[in-house]
Amino acid sequence: KGLRMVMVSVDRDRSDLDAFIQKQDLPYPIVGAYSDPQSNASGLPDLYESRGIPAYYLVDAKGVIALIKRGSVTETDYDLEGVLQRIIPQ
Repeated sequence: KGLRMVMVSVDRDRSDLDAFIQKQDLPYPIVGAYSDPQSNASGLPDLYESRGIPAYYLVDAKGVIALIKRGSVTETDYDLEGVLQRIIPQ
C-alpha cells in the first residue's frame, strides 16, 4: 500500500551493524546513520534532530515527517492506524 520501512542504525562500529544484520531476517533494509563513523559529523541523527534511541519517524511520500515518536512504542501510545491512513495514498 505504499509503506516502506527502513531501519537506521546508530552504531558507529560498522562491524556491530553487520553482525546484527547477519543474525536477523528482517524484511526491510538496514542502513547506517553515519557516512563516516570516525568524523564528528552526526549524519542522520542531526538531520532528523534525534535525541535518543529508539526513535521512530513516519515520513509521507513527499518527505514530510508525519509522526515522531521517541522511546519505546506500545499499542496505546498513539493512533498509528489513523496516521498511516492519513499518509498512505488510497
